[in-house]
Amino acid sequence: MAIRTQNLARLEYLPVTPSSISICADVIALVIGIGASLTVKLVGNLPLSEVILIPLAPIFFALRPARIFRSIFKVPFMLIGLWLFGQVITDIYRETKSIDWLRGDAKIVFLAVNILCMAVLVGRNLRRSAVFVGGYSIGSFLTFKFQPVVYSTADPWKFGYYSSVMMFFLLTSCYFYSRRRYAIVGIILMGLIVVNLLLNFRSPVAFLLITFVLVLPVIPERIGRMTILPRLGSVQRVTVLMMFALAATAGSLGLVHIFTYSGFLGEQAQLKNQNQSESKLGLLIGGRPEILVSSHAVWDSPILGHGSWATDMKYVDMLYDYEEKYGLYPNLEDMEEQSNDLIPSHSHLMAAWVESGFLGAIFWAFVLSLVVKSIIRVSTFRPPLAPLYTWLLLTFAWDILFSPFGSGRLISEGFLLVVICDLLESSLSSFKMRERSTQIGFLYDRSIQRRM
Repeated sequence: MAIRTQNLARLEYLPVTPSSISICADVIALVIGIGASLTVKLVGNLPLSEVILIPLAPIFFALRPARIFRSIFKVPFMLIGLWLFGQVITDIYRETKSIDWLRGDAKIVFLAVNILCMAVLVGRNLRRSAVFVGGYSIGSFLTFKFQPVVYSTADPWKFGYYSSVMMFFLLTSCYFYSRRRYAIVGIILMGLIVVNLLLNFRSPVAFLLITFVLVLPVIPERIGRMTILPRLGSVQRVTVLMMFALAATAGSLGLVHIFTYSGFLGEQAQLKNQNQSESKLGLLIGGRPEILVSSHAVWDSPILGHGSWATDMKYVDMLYDYEEKYGLYPNLEDMEEQSNDLIPSHSHLMAAWVESGFLGAIFWAFVLSLVVKSIIRVSTFRPPLAPLYTWLLLTFAWDILFSPFGSGRLISEGFLLVVICDLLESSLSSFKMRERSTQIGFLYDRSIQRRM
């Protein structure tokens, strides 16, 4: 039995010629990644990827149902179902307009469909995950060039090149990371930190610095026979990782402060940082004051929400009052024009709670807990795509708490939820096996060969 196991282990890393079906799936993953940001007009603006994926969903389901019925997906899908139920009940109670009702339900349903499709397409497949991310990087660049958003003129980095450049360089860093060329990975991460500092995009500075300390061997496991770090998987190891993350967060705030007051930034960026940091709310809440208003909206209706596409000028005026009170110098005219009368939330979790009630909040709170567990798992076992995964997961956690949820995120977050489930389902031995196969060119190991 031992000999057989050894032979099987050797077979895991032999070069495998992908089948025509597998190559076709790689191409689909690339196209879906490219189309995730691009939109087409079909009963409103829909992501191109969803136009492609929805007709393919029944085919994916018929080809690989086992990938969808994995036990780890049971709770997320159950909670998505409850979120949809809460939205429907809320809209009936609030007598929501049918067009708004459809908007609210469609976001939830499309997210579920995207998770199903991604589970078949990229689930348990490192190579195809990398292909999807590469496609997403290309698509983000094309979107900025041909379908730019209104805000991209004012801030072409944050609302334009950012996603494309970050994914390209982080995916490139994974090539070197899988070969243990940690110095090159560190240089790439530090270069991206400097770029974001100079362009005053603050949250990625923290994410990149946390990624740096979590996935790179900043402190060696041992020196000679003396063990430096606690053993893998222990509570002590997790505690050390949390301390690293907190130190990196504090370091990022210090870097932003230095760049703000040292004259590296433009006058407008410097004034923005100073106003938010010197306000009574501080830099974090000063940058996301919508959380104060959405908390009021939740308090006013904690069980059932305010309905899909919930509008109420009372809460927009409340946001203005808060910003004026805490010294953020708001412009009421601009605020009313940009808000479309929607209840301000600027958060996946709070928006779901405001629109569909506590059942929506439960789903995103659960996803947030999975994200935290996944970050710990990646930083503990360090799979080949660790730099990319850590940055994506940290960004996802931030978005759940502080960024709006919309159609442009459905594909990418469906992909991330599948990645999270793969990470939590994998064992240390599978991480090591995939790392070795990655070092010889992202070759498929036998566990990954169970695919279309």
